[in-house]
Amino acid sequence: MNKNPLKYDLFFLMRKYEKNPFFWNYLTCLWVSVSLLSCTPDKDETRKQIEKNLEISKTLYIKQDNLSSLEYAKKAYKLSKITPKEYRTEVAKSSLDIALAVSGLGLDNIALKYIEEARKYCDKEDYLLYAELDNLEAYIFTNLDLTMQAKDNYYKVIHNLEKHKNEYLAKKELYKTYQNLGTIYFDEKRLDSLDKYNGLTVQILPYLSETNDSDLLLHYYFNAGQDYLYANNRTSALNMFQKCKFLDSINYKKSYGVGDLGLAVFYEKEDPQKSLSHYFKVIKKIDSLKLNLSDMNSVFNRIAQIYADMGDKENQEKYLELYNQKVEAQKVEQKKAVDKAIAILMNKQNEDFVYKKSKIIMMSTLVTLVLVVLLYIIIRRAKKRNKILEVHLQESNQKVEVLKNQVNESFGELVDMAKNNSPHFFTRFKEVYPHFLNKLITLNPDFKPAELEFCAYLYLGFSTKEIANCTFKSLKTIENKRYNVRKKVNIIPEIHLETWLKDYIDV
Repeated sequence: MNKNPLKYDLFFLMRKYEKNPFFWNYLTCLWVSVSLLSCTPDKDETRKQIEKNLEISKTLYIKQDNLSSLEYAKKAYKLSKITPKEYRTEVAKSSLDIALAVSGLGLDNIALKYIEEARKYCDKEDYLLYAELDNLEAYIFTNLDLTMQAKDNYYKVIHNLEKHKNEYLAKKELYKTYQNLGTIYFDEKRLDSLDKYNGLTVQILPYLSETNDSDLLLHYYFNAGQDYLYANNRTSALNMFQKCKFLDSINYKKSYGVGDLGLAVFYEKEDPQKSLSHYFKVIKKIDSLKLNLSDMNSVFNRIAQIYADMGDKENQEKYLELYNQKVEAQKVEQKKAVDKAIAILMNKQNEDFVYKKSKIIMMSTLVTLVLVVLLYIIIRRAKKRNKILEVHLQESNQKVEVLKNQVNESFGELVDMAKNNSPHFFTRFKEVYPHFLNKLITLNPDFKPAELEFCAYLYLGFSTKEIANCTFKSLKTIENKRYNVRKKVNIIPEIHLETWLKDYIDV
């Protein structure tokens, strides 16, 4: 009969020291110490820490401080992942917050990965969290020009929330869904669908709180004011902007002057001095809150334009220079934020590595002293796991480098020039894409320069709304250009102009 060598060695060791009290006291103390080291923190306290980090992350995201929001969301994610079975909902929520933050930084591919992770941990009964995930994914699809997939997601949200539509939080999520669908149908010039979803949005307005939902209400009133202003209904436009001003007053600490911004736009032609006073209030408010809102950089450009119309060349140049400085500073900050965000996300693997290694060391202490014969096996397994983690880390670093190398410098330069409404944009575009102009003119010699420049924006991936914002033109003007271009190239309504243009130019 063969003896088990491990069992025999342990038995011999215990028999040898069975009468030595120091030996047994030592083993007892060692066991208690290692047990205490291995204990996990109190579950309730951990959950409170996670919830606190998630709350801070949400607040920072609303303020458009995406990088700081990401840091707190990552803290919550790290705590949740220590024991993911205990904190499934927390893993899902922190993954969603990470996705929101990195999407705000332009890292849509990374955001999609965290959305998928959130879905893995999301409770099937948590319809609101699923709706948030679907809405964010749809928003990203829209950014990537995947309009059909975006609409499918929005329809899914509406279907899933249908039986909960009388609940306050469900109404809020439906409100955002209807607005986003309306934007898509506006871009597609499907006015019947646009009216439908605008109507559904208006029905929810009375249920929104002026204190807790001020961001949603401000967004609606400001856009409605711009629409009325475009339709030359100045009385209704002024009413909408004054509602924004009222919401700013009751949410003063977190408002960044949307009401003043609307009134500044309203008085630009009618009373330039009054318009300037409102623009200066917006700047003062943003500075007092120490916010870095890229969307507000255009305020300086609008001020410069007002001074130009007034014939004040000195102030025009002053604020145009401030505008350019803000844009350049924003580019630098954006690059830093993206690099830091990638570093934070990449650190996830290092943290996993450190955590697993620390657990191995703690348990190895007990095993080493009590079960010496198992030491060799444990070390081998630890080294193997370490090598796997290092390989994964190297692969991830390589993927990041590949992504960075894929960025086209000329394309990035053109996008920046377009966003800044540079007068040299179209000249530079023709240098980068010399075949573009020839192909379109060959197809139809009657193209106007403005229409060709509009096609250039579409070719770079800008939406109708983005083109209007960048060129400081009304949406109606841009829509007319879209219609004229479609007519001149003679494509059927079922084909998207952007898709046709890419296919035709790149063939």
